Amino acid sequence: MIPALLLAALAARPASADELLAHRPKTAIVDEVVELRPAAGRHFNVEAPQSCDGRRPLQVLPRRLRCQLTRPGKIPILVSVCDDKETMCRQERFTVDVRGVPRAAAKASPMLAAPKGGDLAPPGFLDNAPAEALARARRSGKLLLIDFYGIWCPPCNDLDEHAFPTPEFRAAAKGFVLVALDADARSSYAWKSRFKVGGYPTLIVADSRLREIGRVVGYRSGPALAKFLRAQEALRDEPVADAARLARAGGPQATPA
Repeated sequence: MIPALLLAALAARPASADELLAHRPKTAIVDEVVELRPAAGRHFNVEAPQSCDGRRPLQVLPRRLRCQLTRPGKIPILVSVCDDKETMCRQERFTVDVRGVPRAAAKASPMLAAPKGGDLAPPGFLDNAPAEALARARRSGKLLLIDFYGIWCPPCNDLDEHAFPTPEFRAAAKGFVLVALDADARSSYAWKSRFKVGGYPTLIVADSRLREIGRVVGYRSGPALAKFLRAQEALRDEPVADAARLARAGGPQATPA
């Protein structure tokens, strides 16, 4: 028989780092964006302190936390994790062994160096690759869905976490070329200017001539975005600019035959 006091002590034993986190990096290279995920039944407390080498993480979502590690050494990480039943919350500190040579300070701007990046982009999206997206749209005849986002933008992160993974959105998006453009990356500047983007997230459907078909500003659920995409496909031959000209001219009946 295990004594009652020992049972109580085991029950009160704090969770270890491995029990709190399902995925945490042990090594990285300088300027790498690393991702942490909580263990099953746990989540990051987005309102509690989290830090990467003493700075705020690039992104904190309930099921994902991202850090950019910009210098070599044993880099300290602090995360705050709760269980989903809200019966326990705990801070965990650990280090990541970062190797490599730092870039020159002028080239190490965290905002420009830290878009979603490669395998951290939402599934199916090209990340900060407008030229490649446009080429794919022209080859395939598909419309573009352009996600203008900021890594500092909570509703942008909510799209990544809650809307884009839904089966409704994924099914509707199969007919589109998907591209995500970081508002702070130089690769987004030309298209931000062309489409006059002023708030985030902004989702724009455009054709392969970069004529806008429609847009959504702010967060929408996956099913709502699926409905939006289907509506834009029906309007693919009526870009916004053409529709505005028709309206000014008095409607379709005013156009030459």
